[in-house]
Amino acid sequence: MVKVFLRWTFLVGATLLLTGCMGAGTVPVSGTATLEDGTPLKSGSIEFTTEDLSMAAIGEIGEGGAYTIELDSSNPGCPPGKYKVVVTGTDPAVSEHYSSAETTDITVEVSAGTTDYPLKLKKG
Repeated sequence: MVKVFLRWTFLVGATLLLTGCMGAGTVPVSGTATLEDGTPLKSGSIEFTTEDLSMAAIGEIGEGGAYTIELDSSNPGCPPGKYKVVVTGTDPAVSEHYSSAETTDITVEVSAGTTDYPLKLKKG
């Protein structure tokens, strides 16, 4: 009986350990990029980059300012965590300070419970 209990405990523990080591995976991330007055951006890209700049997930701005973030074509979304938001290649009306991870002041906390991340940008 003790052997069965120990074996079961080992299997459960090993499963939890391996699951924890593989990370939380990615969660869906999308939203709409607009100017403060509500005008949607027409083009460009949105990049969610880690604060230490070690990883980035990118999405293109489409119709109505909509964007969807992905690590690559086989990994939609990005892992949960805190990100700096970089916005590039947009209308000249958008402030340039969003174009670099060093200067942007937009940050988001990606979590499994949230998928919509609207972005309101200041004019340049």
